[in-house]
Amino acid sequence: MSTKERVIIDTDPGVDDVMALFFTLAHENIIVEGITTVMGNNNDLDILARNACKVLELCPGNLSVPVYKGSSKPLKTEYIGQRGMECHGKNGLGNISIEEPKNLHLIVKDVPAEQFIVDTCTKYPKEVTILALGTHTNLAKAILLQPDLKNYVKRIYCMGGSFLYKGNVSPVAEANIYDDPDAAKIVFQSGIEITMAPLDVTAQAHLDPTFRDEIRTLGKIGQFIYDISQHYVDKIVEWGIPINLLPIHDSCAVMAFVCPEVFTEVARLRVEVETLGEFSRGQTIADWSNVWKKEPQTTILLKLDQKKFKEYYLSKLSQLVQRGIHS
Repeated sequence: MSTKERVIIDTDPGVDDVMALFFTLAHENIIVEGITTVMGNNNDLDILARNACKVLELCPGNLSVPVYKGSSKPLKTEYIGQRGMECHGKNGLGNISIEEPKNLHLIVKDVPAEQFIVDTCTKYPKEVTILALGTHTNLAKAILLQPDLKNYVKRIYCMGGSFLYKGNVSPVAEANIYDDPDAAKIVFQSGIEITMAPLDVTAQAHLDPTFRDEIRTLGKIGQFIYDISQHYVDKIVEWGIPINLLPIHDSCAVMAFVCPEVFTEVARLRVEVETLGEFSRGQTIADWSNVWKKEPQTTILLKLDQKKFKEYYLSKLSQLVQRGIHS
């Protein structure tokens, strides 16, 4: 990616979201128009906005990116993301003690996330990519606010769903979709082009002990990631996932945007979201055989080169840290 690219990062800042935020902010050719927060790993929007500010504060130059609060509950139901809170800690940052960010003025108090998304995309038609790292509630609200948003958004890169892999909150569903499938359905039926990093591929990107140790060497940012991820590591292992197979979910969606060659197998298909099934609510369904005869709208990432993934992630994080040393 050589040209300047405008993005909005829609996120629920927990551990892997923070990794993805630093990774995105490390790219000097990415213009982050704003960070929008949405319930997921937590439903306290003050905590999520504060976490976003903490990431910005730790970046060289204390980056000034506006932060907008979004939805604290799904479109039609109550918040059901307590498992995410358990995994990422009550503060979203592995329950480590952190100093209050000094840049809380970056939080915009009078503009909701969905309004910011609409305003920014209409201001820069077909220039803004949305990196969707949490539930789709903010995006769905933006579409309901501006039904022709597809004419303004360049593309969505999202982490969510599962196809040939198992679910992580039900036998078939992944958390970002499961927590608000009604919103996800609106997004996938919006006509916006989507690149999707499901569990099928995020389970191939591992936060193994060696990789964590390598991240730890990268200054205060690397140490911060290492510290906040300890609770995540402990909890995932407690749930039965081997320590060398811990998934790095959200950075996969960002990686598809910045370095798509990392992904060695993709499929372009029609994807729909189940909202009513007694056992399958939140399931993402791909029409592998074109049974529906609907136009494909989603590029699904299926396989990645883990060595290239880690090398590129570390190289960009190192550049971010070095930027601070030489500034």
